[in-house]
Amino acid sequence: MKIGRCVLVAAGILLIASIASAEPPRLVNYQGVLTDTGGEPLSGPRDLTFRIYPDSASATPDLWSEEHLGVELTDGLFHVILGSVINLPDDLFGSAERWLGVQVGGDPEMTPRMRMTSVPYALRAAVADSALVGVAVADADWVITGRDMYAAVPGSVGVGTSDPLARLHVVRVDRDVPLEALLQEDLLVEDSDAFLGLYSSTGGAFGSGISFGEVSDGALTNKWTIVRTTGENGTLRFKFGTDPNYSNNSTIVKMAGGATATAQLDVAGTLEADGFRMPTGAVSGHVLKSDASGVGTWQSVGSVITDDDWVIDGDDMYSGVTGTVGIGTTSHRGKLAVIIDSGTAAYISNSAPSPNNTAELGTEDHAVEGYGAIPFYAEGDSAGLYAKHSVSRVRATLATQDIAVLGENDNGSGTEGYLGGDVYGVYGYSPDSCGVAGVSSTSHGVYGKSEGYAGVWGEALIGVGVRGYHIGNGNEGSLAGPSYGVYGQSTSDDPGVLGYSPDGEGVYGQSINGYGVFGRHYYGNTSGWLGGASCAVGGENDASDNSGFLGGPTTAVRGSANNGVGVYGEHNQSGSYGFLGGVMEDGLKIGVYGESDGNGCGGYFKGCWHGIHAEAVPEQGYANYSAVVATVTGGTETNNGVYAYAGGSDTDQNFAINALSGFRQTDYAGFFGGQLYAWSIESPSKAFKIDHPLDPENKYFRHSCVESADMMNVYNGNVTLGSSGEAWIELPDWFEVINRDFRYQLTALGGPGPNLHVAEEIAGNRFKIAGGQPGMKVSWQVTGIRHDPVAEAHRIVVEEDKPAAERGKFLNPEVYGKPRSMALGYVEEMAAGRVEGWRGGP
Repeated sequence: MKIGRCVLVAAGILLIASIASAEPPRLVNYQGVLTDTGGEPLSGPRDLTFRIYPDSASATPDLWSEEHLGVELTDGLFHVILGSVINLPDDLFGSAERWLGVQVGGDPEMTPRMRMTSVPYALRAAVADSALVGVAVADADWVITGRDMYAAVPGSVGVGTSDPLARLHVVRVDRDVPLEALLQEDLLVEDSDAFLGLYSSTGGAFGSGISFGEVSDGALTNKWTIVRTTGENGTLRFKFGTDPNYSNNSTIVKMAGGATATAQLDVAGTLEADGFRMPTGAVSGHVLKSDASGVGTWQSVGSVITDDDWVIDGDDMYSGVTGTVGIGTTSHRGKLAVIIDSGTAAYISNSAPSPNNTAELGTEDHAVEGYGAIPFYAEGDSAGLYAKHSVSRVRATLATQDIAVLGENDNGSGTEGYLGGDVYGVYGYSPDSCGVAGVSSTSHGVYGKSEGYAGVWGEALIGVGVRGYHIGNGNEGSLAGPSYGVYGQSTSDDPGVLGYSPDGEGVYGQSINGYGVFGRHYYGNTSGWLGGASCAVGGENDASDNSGFLGGPTTAVRGSANNGVGVYGEHNQSGSYGFLGGVMEDGLKIGVYGESDGNGCGGYFKGCWHGIHAEAVPEQGYANYSAVVATVTGGTETNNGVYAYAGGSDTDQNFAINALSGFRQTDYAGFFGGQLYAWSIESPSKAFKIDHPLDPENKYFRHSCVESADMMNVYNGNVTLGSSGEAWIELPDWFEVINRDFRYQLTALGGPGPNLHVAEEIAGNRFKIAGGQPGMKVSWQVTGIRHDPVAEAHRIVVEEDKPAAERGKFLNPEVYGKPRSMALGYVEEMAAGRVEGWRGGP
């Protein structure tokens, strides 16, 4: 049933009593009448909700609300006590304007709201908020005037306690703070097992302060105090202890004021921090230095660590006075003394990648051992550095007046030698063994190099000047012997004598009358020579009558053979070989044949005009001739049957492959039986050609390509509209990645579609069609401009000026009535004496 209205019969607000000591009830007695829309009173129980608002009609939140369930109605009359379910706040009626809203059950709140008013005698309560001057309520100590309350005589105020221990004592949880824990506190706040005290004083040694105490079972356990001392140079002190009189507790931190303070901050104990900041202007790397009075300042290391002799300043350590350094000894025989039982007495290294010099002095095996340039320098009147090994009796002297390094054996063997003397760079002498011995496990035993004379020089009165012998394989040789200038013997397949030079001759031979170099094979009846009278290189095989030469009177290279090939060459290391003038096993005659088993070329030809010129001359009765045949099969990587490259300056025109055919439809400049890929294609016309679908044996079928000034992609399809006359067209997930600037076309099939349209354009790789009849079939088409990275890098230039070198020439001059000689890239036949052919463009 629809509720029509609620009529206020009587209401009273009882908030303030006439007796000051009585607590007024915060309840409102409320009665009303409920009727239906026809004005008939309602009966039975009803759920009523009451709300109090700050105004009559706005949507502001209510200030208070409560619900009364099952309120009995008698002829529409009801009675409730507001505030009996939810307490009315103390300040709810702080304003003179309050409005009541009533809601019955789940119906909307009734309108209009009803304004709440006072009962007559309640108007007297307004006097309490505007007491007249001179009218006061007092108990001989406290006076209340308007909003002020004060006491003119000494006393204390307690909040939560009837026995205040300070001028103001606030207790949340009473823990019985002992009196002995307090000292002149003006303010005391007590809670659980702790208290806070505040006092102010100008007498004695201490002035104002704040105390923080801990209480357990009525006894003081700890007390922190922040207190200000009196006087001109007063300090702020943090004191801690268990003595109730905080002045007897220890001072943990002292912060001093005044110009005469010895320290601004004094901490009694260890100060711990995650970090600290030096004052502005401090220098990186400085350390803290204390003077005799304990004052620390930031200074450099060099001015800190010193004993008046040695100074450490940054990365440097030095002494400006006479002194010595001893390691392992207190007996100083020189400026530096190092005494060890084992290992190395001194090790010096320059660990940079180059030169990476190192030196060891006084090891178990050597007096001095060095790698690279010795990384130290010493001066002296007789010897720059002297070292002696106590066990092997080997001694060494560095930098004497005549010799750079002198080494001797002191055991009576008479062995000695030096480096860098007046006569020899290296000199060695031994009466029993080698004067100089060189041993290497991976490189040269002895290596000599000279800028102007011999790297290694050998001289002998009886035997050979220099002799070499390999212990492992028995190879040997000699230089300047009694019989031969150079003699070499090899027990393996390697040469007896091997010469190598990166710039000059590996082996050089010269003769006045005979051959410069002559060689003969003992068992093969084969001989040859270099530098003969009739040719540069000559070779003969006495058994087969094969012969040939390089650099003869009439022919640069000549080869002759009764069987096999005329000239054959092979590279053993790479497996590459080839020949001139031979016959294959299948009878195929080859003019030039080359093969490489490695990564090289079967043949390499380079020329100014043509690197390779190939010409096939068809013979009667044969077909399928090819001037050039290129084949590649197998392999796991990318392979090219033909690889061509052309490049040059911007003014050149270069063709990686230039092919020209006749101008009939049966002539092709190029024929590709598989896939063809190109970054871009330019052509006066483009079409596809297939066998005619109706007569594939006898006819061809052609269609022209669709062309555009834009790099355009076309997509289309058919779709059936749904019950709402709409449909979504789903496109591939790559659609918007490669397309932009979309155009749309829609065609209704089977009937008109005047309202057919694109409702939502392409977004998220789909678009929406709407405005058609349910079940209608629609043909759609979408075009887009390519914007993938390849298209952006190779955008088509629609109009372009011809370069100066191409102006006046045509790609297809015949269609403009011009002769073929005006074609771009056209040239006349090559000059007489050159091979005929084309070198032009299309």
